[in-house]
Amino acid sequence: MAFTTTIPSELTCPEDDFFSLPTKEDLVNALNKIAQIPSKLRVEIVKLGDKITEEVREEIQKVIKDIEDFIDSIAEILSPFWQKGRVRNWQKEINDAITELLQEFQIYVPAKIAELISKIIPVELKVNILGIEIDILKILTKEEQQRVKEQIAAEVDKFFALIPDTFKGFAGELGVVCDEWKAKLTWQYIKTKIQEFLSGNLHGAFKGLIDMFDEIWDALGLPGLPDLFSFDVAALIDNLTKALVEKRKKLFEKLKNAVGDAREEIKKQIEDINKSIVDALESISIGGFSLRSIIGGAIDRTVQSLEETVSEIKIALEDFVYKLTQKLLFDWVKIVKKFFNAIGLGSIFKFLFFTFCDLLKLIGMPFTINIALPTIAGVMVVKRTPKRQSLRPPSFDRDRGVNFFNSDGSVSEFQLPSEPGSRLIFIDGKKDKMGLEDGGNLLLETNEVGPSGLGSADKLSLEEATSGISVVDNKIVFETPPTNGQTVSIVNV
Repeated sequence: MAFTTTIPSELTCPEDDFFSLPTKEDLVNALNKIAQIPSKLRVEIVKLGDKITEEVREEIQKVIKDIEDFIDSIAEILSPFWQKGRVRNWQKEINDAITELLQEFQIYVPAKIAELISKIIPVELKVNILGIEIDILKILTKEEQQRVKEQIAAEVDKFFALIPDTFKGFAGELGVVCDEWKAKLTWQYIKTKIQEFLSGNLHGAFKGLIDMFDEIWDALGLPGLPDLFSFDVAALIDNLTKALVEKRKKLFEKLKNAVGDAREEIKKQIEDINKSIVDALESISIGGFSLRSIIGGAIDRTVQSLEETVSEIKIALEDFVYKLTQKLLFDWVKIVKKFFNAIGLGSIFKFLFFTFCDLLKLIGMPFTINIALPTIAGVMVVKRTPKRQSLRPPSFDRDRGVNFFNSDGSVSEFQLPSEPGSRLIFIDGKKDKMGLEDGGNLLLETNEVGPSGLGSADKLSLEEATSGISVVDNKIVFETPPTNGQTVSIVNV
């Protein structure tokens, strides 16, 4: 009886951006469905034995080789995120690679934004994690990642010991000891800490920008900077699983000396506890998001140890806290977009709307499945699902009502926003002695006591206000151009 496999016509390019908390479900499951085929075909060869012809056997072997070559080509493209284990487990390798890529996405965007902000105010872009010096901008390169991974691999037990106990998944606590996996988990943990570092630094940087450009900020009347999201993942996991893990340890001690029916009963109890541990973790919800949403969907794998399951959930929860922190922070950035445009940082939105798909394309990820997967009579039936249509909404438009210019010392004319309304002019972030109202009339604003002497600021006449400045064809014209390096912000308020 032939088995049926269903694979997509092509891999889905995830369209998620920072505001959608991207998942890995579609991409991982699609690759897994393909990666599972060789083992299934090998089982069929054994089951059918002499019932299949040599011609069919050769056809099966060709399909196996084509798939293995395809998966290896993906692994090469996704290097260094895809780590080939000494014992190959393609489904784990696929899941780990996409997990790392998502972490990369959550680092890439804020790191690029931090780099842009650092051109205006100081932003720390170097951090020490587990005793390893990390340059946030360099860590996005293959070479720097390899350097850190090699440093971990050389002293895996030393670095693994520095990870909080709650997140250690491969130290033998649940029955599996593997240095290779310990090193990988250490690297994933470091990436969560990079996200934590970036979240805190960006929050401080945004506050610094508000303080530096306080006059623009006050004039716009925008909502204040939100507090950083805080959640103790380690304590939550410990409360949910500590008693179960301790009970499991005691059962394993009993198992050493048990025989016969008693041994089988203990093994059954251990299996029940294994399920209870996973069930406890799956009950977790953070910020209204279920565990399935947090780990990126239901991952389809034929083989997965309890060790893998628990470790993945633990690190995913820690990672998610910082992901959610960044999302809340950048949701606010989107709301106060006018402020960032007014201070010359509108370019950060290019990165805010950079998608996971954009990142995959950047590293050369192919989305066509360029392997022949024929139906083999009596062995395998292949069905293909149609290409999923794009549902991505249009990108966020440039904010209207704001024009920003860097003066070169020679230009004296600057375009006014085309939208009507009251406007303010800021030179180097400081309000100029001039305000513009609908219709192009110029009025001088001053904090000094006016000619009336009544203790309140008087608005002078148009002629007095426009000394050295005029409006021509919806442009503001300075008699003397702003000096080289000065900025001019024109803002609708």
